[in-house]
Amino acid sequence: MDELAWLLEREYIATLQQLQVIVDQSEKKLAQPASKFLFTPNEQCSLKAVVTLNGDEITEADISVESPFKQFYRCGIAEGSSYKLQQLIGCGSTLQAAKLCIQQACEVGCQSEPARTLETLDRIFACLKSARDHVVLPQKKSVEELAHSRHKEVFHPSVPNDMSLSMYVSGRRLVLAVYFLHYNTRTKSYDISGRYHGQAVVPWLNDLLLHLSRAMLTVAQLIEKLRQLQLSGAA
Repeated sequence: MDELAWLLEREYIATLQQLQVIVDQSEKKLAQPASKFLFTPNEQCSLKAVVTLNGDEITEADISVESPFKQFYRCGIAEGSSYKLQQLIGCGSTLQAAKLCIQQACEVGCQSEPARTLETLDRIFACLKSARDHVVLPQKKSVEELAHSRHKEVFHPSVPNDMSLSMYVSGRRLVLAVYFLHYNTRTKSYDISGRYHGQAVVPWLNDLLLHLSRAMLTVAQLIEKLRQLQLSGAA
């Protein structure tokens, strides 16, 4: 049995089985029990906050802040509501897609055509990368999106019109951003007149990223090895 045939028949299946374990571990990280986190402000400001993170949502919060204009505001999560972290929800969805792709590949088994094997590995890698990107690349919001955020309804008492609260993940950190808004009557749009940021390190987010990086590296190494063998055979 030559090296290419051995890779397609043995190493490919072994890699799929390894990926199944890593994806399962990643999903377990997303299902962590509720834990409280204290935010540390990034700058000298009056922002104070402690929140309860339960999987992919914030279920409790105590947030207080004084605006640059000396206005004080304190809020929590409204009863029966939660702040959904769309990045973690998206990560979970793409992990499910990766899991399904891996399961289907295991059912098909080894393939004699390297091109089809590469297509399968590329799909799995794309799902894993998407899952990781959800965690490390928070989506930027426009000022108008901040001003009219549906998340305002989650807080009690309600967030004033001239303020917006946003929570998101950035790598292993959970971030709370407070924006102070000013409505410009000339342009009929909102401007940001000030902003505060606080963050809290979430250990299991770091573990999740390590799992995803390991899975991506495992797939990438097999793809590279398969392509090199293809080139050697063609030569």
